Amino acid sequence: MKGQPQAWQNGLIGLLIVAALIGAVWYGGKQDRSERMVQSSTPPRNQAEVTPTTPQKDTGLQKGDTAPVFALQTLNGQTMDLAKRNGKPALINFWATWCPPCREEMPILQSMYKRYGNRVDFFMVNLTREETNEERVAQYLRQHKLTFPVLKDETGEVAEIYSILAIPTTYIVDANGVIVWNKTGAVTQKEVTNVLDSLIQPEG
Repeated sequence: MKGQPQAWQNGLIGLLIVAALIGAVWYGGKQDRSERMVQSSTPPRNQAEVTPTTPQKDTGLQKGDTAPVFALQTLNGQTMDLAKRNGKPALINFWATWCPPCREEMPILQSMYKRYGNRVDFFMVNLTREETNEERVAQYLRQHKLTFPVLKDETGEVAEIYSILAIPTTYIVDANGVIVWNKTGAVTQKEVTNVLDSLIQPEG
């Protein structure tokens, strides 16, 4: 009988030890979960350095912005300067020969050039740095009978200042150099005609 209290005490101590271990595990798990919740609600330290996979809505130039001026050489060696337009509106188009939507809109832009060419300056900016070679561009123009002047953006600098993320991208600028219309994707004849007719008097 004398051994029973001792055994009971030993059993009680064992239960307390087990309870303490269970409590420690539970508390540690709770703390880990709390830390994970705090971390999940806190932006990563380098989040500002992450580049989004899709362009934001406010990226690039928009209607009402002043179009950055630039000067580039054409395939024929002449220089076209957006700052020297003598009060004319301008159509600025960024394109490349390997771009399917660009090829789709080329006949439309050619017809617009024939219709408005003496009243609107056309700046058809080829992303020459992205082409295989310059001769391919000239060959493409000959093959499709495109007569508008093509400017060479050989360094990509002009595309960069216009924040070009996809091509084709087209801007129409009024006589004061303000962007009045822009589109990424192939233009339609109706779209271009409506905008240009609002800027100039159509021929009789």
